[in-house]
Amino acid sequence: MIVVVSDTSPIRALHHLDLLALLPAQFDRILVPPAVLNELARPSSQFPSVPPDAIPFVEVVAPLNQQLVKELLLSVHLAEAEAIALAVEIEGAGILIDEADGRSKADKLGLRVIGTYRVLLDAKEAGFVPEVMPLVQRLVDELNFFTSPILVDRIRLLANET
Repeated sequence: MIVVVSDTSPIRALHHLDLLALLPAQFDRILVPPAVLNELARPSSQFPSVPPDAIPFVEVVAPLNQQLVKELLLSVHLAEAEAIALAVEIEGAGILIDEADGRSKADKLGLRVIGTYRVLLDAKEAGFVPEVMPLVQRLVDELNFFTSPILVDRIRLLANET
């Protein structure tokens, strides 16, 4: 069984692309902590909300280790801190997270880190999407999704879309 805990960004990005169905297609259980659900429902003004009924496949679970959440808050936001802490608590869980600081913290804690672009690459490999680069470009252009030129080149190579 493939279990992941998701931060806000991957769900927001896939919702924007109308590809939320990729998550239950790739993962058996998708957990989110309360802070992620709150960020999705009540985003900053630059993002549209993602209502809970758009993600009926997620389970909302609060992390138990509030001390770890507090420690993580020194370097990441609340939703990321709760997602990382929850992923640490769920044996064998990966974490869906895009922000560099959060990815770094999750990696240092031994978590399997998965980003939105990996979800898209795996979706192409499974035949769910025909191309990845147009989706990457939409995220960059429409959501101001930070993507370095080096990462774009790597994704293009991995997607075999030269």
